Amino acid sequence: MGMTLEAKIANVSDALLKLLKDGTSPWQKDWQLQASSFCNAATGKPYVGQNVILLMIESLIRGYTSRLFIGFAQAQDLGLKMFKGSKSCFILYPRLVKKKDEETGEEEAVIIGWSWANVFNLDCFEDNPAKQAILQKFSDQDAQKPRLAPPDFVLSLIDSHRPNIVFDPSRTPSYSPTLDRITMPPIDCFHSAEGYAATFIHELAHWTGHHTRLNRSQIGFSQSSVSYAYEELVAEMTSAILCAEAQIPYSLENHASYIASWIKLLQEDSSAFTKALKDASKASHFLIPANNIQS
Repeated sequence: MGMTLEAKIANVSDALLKLLKDGTSPWQKDWQLQASSFCNAATGKPYVGQNVILLMIESLIRGYTSRLFIGFAQAQDLGLKMFKGSKSCFILYPRLVKKKDEETGEEEAVIIGWSWANVFNLDCFEDNPAKQAILQKFSDQDAQKPRLAPPDFVLSLIDSHRPNIVFDPSRTPSYSPTLDRITMPPIDCFHSAEGYAATFIHELAHWTGHHTRLNRSQIGFSQSSVSYAYEELVAEMTSAILCAEAQIPYSLENHASYIASWIKLLQEDSSAFTKALKDASKASHFLIPANNIQS
């Protein structure tokens, strides 16, 4: 009998826990070249939402250098030859049914659950003409693709949602659920525009959890270290997801206290990673509703 979806995600959670214990986080500065735009090598379609996190962790664990993944049948169709012993990663896709909206009478797609598909990193394939053609195709596309300046991306999020923000050079980045307010140092207090963008999105992710929006429990900000660790994990994964989708090198530095709190959280609650992954996907979709939850 094959593994269940819950078992697969539990394996990724265990792998994340091991990485954290080893002092490595998928969202640290060293990850910046890997996080931008994971794509399907056959279709060119980027992986989004939860799949960014899953592929990010798997790539770090296995030392992949490519951001391209492909299904087995797709690889065969393109003439790729896999190295013996290569292992697949899994991605999630929603199971959808059409239901009629009671108010409008229109049909809309509703998620009723999740399934998975197996994909292989391009590093798993021999260097033959088919692989070189894929690499050249994506290299040409990258060279022609306009890059959105990180501050502009953040400004577009601010313009869309109009959160309450206070800019104060004497304060550290933070979000107050009680005041429903983000506090940010100005951009010239940061080492890079990318770091500014990642930090701002992290705080915007906290902002999505307010009871008037996605209504996550945010008592941890002052009362519960476990809840605080969970909320920080959601915010950091949300920032990683959106930075990847916007092709912004992710450079938010993790504090040692974050790593320690995540280790404690994952050890005490085996389902925490699964729940945080879902909440991060919801938060990223809230901030950019147009982002496609399907991969």
